[in-house]
Amino acid sequence: MPDRRRANWAVWQVAWCLLGFWLVWVVTGNVLLAIVGGGVGCSAAIGTTRRRQRASQLRRASAMTAGLPDVLELLAATVDGGAAPDLAIVRVAAFAPEPLRGVLVDATRNATVTGLGQSLRAADPALRALGSLLQQSEELGVPISGSLRLLAADARLHARAEARQRAAAAAPKMLLVIGGLLAPAALLIVIGGQALVLRNLIGPVL
Repeated sequence: MPDRRRANWAVWQVAWCLLGFWLVWVVTGNVLLAIVGGGVGCSAAIGTTRRRQRASQLRRASAMTAGLPDVLELLAATVDGGAAPDLAIVRVAAFAPEPLRGVLVDATRNATVTGLGQSLRAADPALRALGSLLQQSEELGVPISGSLRLLAADARLHARAEARQRAAAAAPKMLLVIGGLLAPAALLIVIGGQALVLRNLIGPVL
């Protein structure tokens, strides 16, 4: 899959380079300017790709944050039922939403090499607290169900705070849409109505 992404990225960049070269060549007929246009196209492709990658990373982090509290509470209930932490994570992973499910599955597969706690800490920043908790449990042999519930409550507060931040960030965009599209459309309707009224009034006089 990474090779396929690299191939798609290369095709995307070449397409933008050719597009920039062709457009400048058609407009100016100058080869040097066309080469510069190709470079601009490559820069646009790189910038667009980076923005898409950042947006994808933000969406993934938001999905991890949103799904983590329920997973932690389910994990605490499973451990309370008598399951070992490593086995509990395997069972809970089947009910976790993506991308959290894939991260948990990969972490449990790598646990045979580095240990479950260390594997979770390395898997994703959102799972570092859970990994540290499991490491302490492995080293000290203390029960973790109560700590898991506290961790779930803290993760839920963090998810709510992040949701409020996203809502606050979306407010200016909504105002831009309203001011740039809806308000002019409403004014056009009002002006059009007034124009029809004036035409009806002036028409009999003329």
